[in-house]
Amino acid sequence: MVNTHKRFLFLLILSLFCLFLSGYHDLKAATITVKPGKFSHFTVQIPPAPIAGENIVVRLQSYDMYNNLITDFNETGREFEIRVSGSAKAEPKVLSPSNFLGGSAAINIRDKKAETITFSVLETGGNVPILSKEIIIKPNRLDNFVLQTPNQVKAGDTFDVRIVARDSFENMIKDDAGIGKDFRINTTGTGGLKYLDSGALNFKSGVATARFLSGKAGEVIIDVYDPYSGIRGKSSSINILPGAMSALNVQAPKDGIAGNPFEIIITAHDKIGNPVTNYNTTGDGVQLTSTGKGKVYPDRISPSEFKGGNAVVKVTYEVAENIEVVATESNKKESGKSGTVRIRPATPDHFIVVTPETASAGQGFKLRIEAYDRFKNVVRDYNLIGGEVYISITGTGTFTPSTVSPSEFANGIAVVNATYDKAESFSINAKMGPKTEGAREEVKKEKKVEAAKPPAEKKVEPAPAKKVEEKPKPAQPEVKKKPKPEVKPKTEVKKDVEKKPEPKESKKPETKVAKKIETAEAKKAEPKKEIAKKEAVHGPYEVSDIGIIESKKRAILMVTSNGPVDHKSSLVTKEGKKWLNLKVTPAVRKMEKIQRLKSSFVGDVIIEEEGSTISIMFEILPENVTYESKRSKNSIVVTFTLQ
Repeated sequence: MVNTHKRFLFLLILSLFCLFLSGYHDLKAATITVKPGKFSHFTVQIPPAPIAGENIVVRLQSYDMYNNLITDFNETGREFEIRVSGSAKAEPKVLSPSNFLGGSAAINIRDKKAETITFSVLETGGNVPILSKEIIIKPNRLDNFVLQTPNQVKAGDTFDVRIVARDSFENMIKDDAGIGKDFRINTTGTGGLKYLDSGALNFKSGVATARFLSGKAGEVIIDVYDPYSGIRGKSSSINILPGAMSALNVQAPKDGIAGNPFEIIITAHDKIGNPVTNYNTTGDGVQLTSTGKGKVYPDRISPSEFKGGNAVVKVTYEVAENIEVVATESNKKESGKSGTVRIRPATPDHFIVVTPETASAGQGFKLRIEAYDRFKNVVRDYNLIGGEVYISITGTGTFTPSTVSPSEFANGIAVVNATYDKAESFSINAKMGPKTEGAREEVKKEKKVEAAKPPAEKKVEPAPAKKVEEKPKPAQPEVKKKPKPEVKPKTEVKKDVEKKPEPKESKKPETKVAKKIETAEAKKAEPKKEIAKKEAVHGPYEVSDIGIIESKKRAILMVTSNGPVDHKSSLVTKEGKKWLNLKVTPAVRKMEKIQRLKSSFVGDVIIEEEGSTISIMFEILPENVTYESKRSKNSIVVTFTLQ
């Protein structure tokens, strides 16, 4: 009842008030303008998704304590300082009243880094912020991929590459929506890499991982391309280092000469096949051996001799045989082997004469002469490189033969029939001709000749004895090869020989014994020439083959026939080229008219027939070359030597 009474009184009073107003409607109304109160606080408006590198506009609005907007900030007369954290920058840094228009001020913030910054407003001179807000700045759009790789890896190792998606301001793109899955991955450079995963890359928060296997040593760069976004990226250069040494490779020439140095190359490899370029600091050195009977000198190569993984060394081997050079890592099992090296004997140095213990005066016996180099290797090609062999004796009788031609040697050994006409003990010495300087003599056995009975010596064969019985001198023509003055070119490397230099015969004798033998043989020279002429009359013989054997500075050309042909040689110039003209008689051609040898000494070969004479023209390729020609059994042998 009380509330109802109060409500009634309120309505009554309101009615009376309305009547009062209506009675005074002719009076003028008064207007009151209420202004905002004193500044109390700011409100801030921040864009919903600030992006790195782009302008961010932050707006401040000033209010009084009743949340009335202070539209005229000049009345306050106050200034405020703007501060931002991180790498962001704000403009303006100080807000004066003039910066507020209609109660609002705009602050521009720029930050290239995607980060969370703090935006603060302080009264000038104050330390406590009036307003403080966090602003999260997101990365800009995808611009490139950054590949994070190790600076160097070892060959044969696997390693991971971290691929990071970034914007143009180097911020990581954490939103993977704009990145594809199937990437194209390539490598460039001198090194070798293998991508171990498929083309797919799974990005999580802007990062993917790719695995690689290193191979060939060198520098390499990795390139990735995303066809979906059209964005690519490249790594910095990766240095692939050789791995640990696991094998040795040995390179050697195909030929060598006993006692003469020849060059070999030893290369240390890792398991991938890369040269171990730092072997000089990481290796233990190499032991050298051979598969033959002899030793290789030097037999050890120190690590310091390796440069870039290779050691180039000169070695010697003294046994004439086919070998392989073996290199083995010191204190380890890793090794390598060269190809076959054919070690040939050195230049002839001495002879060994093998004779029976006894022989009969005037009866033939076998004389064996063996050619050796200074390392006691049999000089098996003495028939091609040796000179005349001079025979001398210590006895007072007559001994035949006095010389042995190189052509009588086969595999470094000559077996000849010999006779001696006096019953006494004597020694036989063999000395090399002018082709080999510094020769020395060696005698294996001394011959004892007994005038009465040689029957106890079974080594004296009956066949030679029969020849002696018929006529001791007919056996001498068997030494018909002796008058080979044409073989006499001692100055083989110094002069071209066009004719058989008979006058040089006088230069052969180096001892009194040699002179005596020469005089004795001179008396027999004419008959032997006659025999040679008779041999030639039996022709013509068929010239059927031309062959050549050569080294770097020497070549031996052989013209083969089926009988003992004679020859003359001369140098001619034709069409601006130098030719060796070899006239062979009596002979007929059994081969193509024009030939070409696989040789660095001889080019074209032209063969022409003139009756029973064949003219063979050899084109000489080198400029500074000398030659020597001689007959050896059924062959003409021409030796070319580079000066």
